[in-house]
Amino acid sequence: MKYFVTFSAMDPNVEANRFWHASLLLSQWDEKAGGRIEVLDNYGFYGLPATDDPNSWSGQLKRKLRLDTDFQGNHGWLRHEEYRFLDRGIGLHGVTFEIDADRFSLLQAKCKQQCADQQQAVDDAVAEHNLKPKTEKIRIYPFEHHSADILKRELKKSAEQNRPARLFRFDLNVTLGLGGPSVATSHTCKSHIISLLNGILDEKHIARLTENDKHPTIPKHSGQMELISLHSEGPLCTHTKKNGEKIDFHDNYKDPIRLFWTMPPQELETESEETRAFFTIDAKYGNKPKNIVGKLQKLEWFFRNHAVYDDLKQYPGAIDQIVFQIQMHYKAFSEIPAKIENERSKDENTWGNWLKSLVLFPPAQNNLEAKLKENLRSSTLFLNMIYSAIVDGIERDLSGDDLAFSWFTHLSVANQKKVCTILERPYLEPLKPEVPDSAAVDFGLLSVNT
Repeated sequence: MKYFVTFSAMDPNVEANRFWHASLLLSQWDEKAGGRIEVLDNYGFYGLPATDDPNSWSGQLKRKLRLDTDFQGNHGWLRHEEYRFLDRGIGLHGVTFEIDADRFSLLQAKCKQQCADQQQAVDDAVAEHNLKPKTEKIRIYPFEHHSADILKRELKKSAEQNRPARLFRFDLNVTLGLGGPSVATSHTCKSHIISLLNGILDEKHIARLTENDKHPTIPKHSGQMELISLHSEGPLCTHTKKNGEKIDFHDNYKDPIRLFWTMPPQELETESEETRAFFTIDAKYGNKPKNIVGKLQKLEWFFRNHAVYDDLKQYPGAIDQIVFQIQMHYKAFSEIPAKIENERSKDENTWGNWLKSLVLFPPAQNNLEAKLKENLRSSTLFLNMIYSAIVDGIERDLSGDDLAFSWFTHLSVANQKKVCTILERPYLEPLKPEVPDSAAVDFGLLSVNT
């Protein structure tokens, strides 16, 4: 079994602030059986909602910057990330490190113990002071409006009892130096994640994430990272946005949802070259695999929007069939062969194979590459068929292999344009067959017009 920890950072595409948000992903993969890499656990450190006046100038500024938290005098909260921000195929960046089973278990135990300790600290404060829970919307925990006072109590008690505090500050300290303003002495989501990784990763790996201690607190500045694609599986829930728009999503706080890598990690620090060989995609393919997977996952969640349901409500099962086809294609990229060595004979040096290598790609050198080439071919054809169905506007017979593509012709023009945007292709008005002018036919001019 192979074990990995990923330092990940969310960008504003998944509702993070402009400095991004850091978190941990703990994954495993069975090299003997092959298949998908599964994310077994994950954690992020969040500031509690601001306790100052939301109408004050500072309160309004913080909310405008998506920093709805106290800059001083409050604590943070270690919690599991919501999968709806992880499984869209967008907005998630990171770097992955291979670790052994002992360090994997140690990190997992450290995070679980910290979650239990912080909860106990809150429970103790609630019991001692008979605190009342919030009656309005809860963001982190029911007593979060007392969070600053709860932190003061915990710091006082820990000093009296000569023990470490069970709550960790979440603060932003701005200092001025020769290089200008700095927040290096702050305690943020990133600095807390780094503290969890101390003793798990080597010093050189920590230095990579902090850019040699230049940026220990800002997730956006964490060295070289790649765009990460994950997907989830499980029951769907419906969320209604403030504007009334309804979308479906996977709620891992409510249901047993599983999370997988859609593409194997490429920005990867391994303990052996053997591990790297399992996952590495040849640089000659560039960003094409990730671009295709990204389009497929965007399409999937586009069809989870209830506004799209209205277009196809007279065709029961249409949405499920489209989504199934999309999932089938992107999940194919997540299946990693158990053995990387290419046991089949090399392609013969024939004129046909030489020409094929010029037109497409060179012959596959191993099982992973052979599978990748087939997935690229199949998914590219699938996306082209979707685009063709929209721009041709042809009413196909709703049966057989073309059924899934036929549903796209029944989408509203507005939604067809959104699909084209996802495909990064221009929307073209469907061509309508010209009705020949009778006079032109009479005078034999039809051939000129056609």
